[in-house]
Amino acid sequence: MVELTFALPLLVVMLFGVMEFGRLFVEWQIVQSSARSGARSASLYRAQCLPDAVRNEVTATVNAVLSANPLTKARTLEVEVSNPCSTQASQLCCVTVRLHTDLGVLQSIVEIVSGKPNVILASTAVMRPEAAVGVSGGMASCAAGI
Repeated sequence: MVELTFALPLLVVMLFGVMEFGRLFVEWQIVQSSARSGARSASLYRAQCLPDAVRNEVTATVNAVLSANPLTKARTLEVEVSNPCSTQASQLCCVTVRLHTDLGVLQSIVEIVSGKPNVILASTAVMRPEAAVGVSGGMASCAAGI
């Protein structure tokens, strides 16, 4: 009985840690999917391209993907779009999504250990603009630092 008293709290923390890691992994996959959808939206050809309108459209696309999933609803979100109106093959459309999330049951332990109130899940997706497909433009680069 005494051994159980010492081992049970450790086993419970480990069990919740595995469950929270699994949930974070699923959230990260959702963030990756939303960044990919946003990059696809940013890379579409537009005859009249307005960078602010494209950024708003990309943000709406990312929000639609994230709000469709119950795990990522009502979280703080940052969307960064680079080269939204590019027509050159060397300037890739980059979308970076950052989702601020917590660790649920283990949040207080993480705050004590790391000193940070939440975890930031981030993903960057890069796509070539549709207007630039087939055009050779040398090395491709992205202003997002990729």
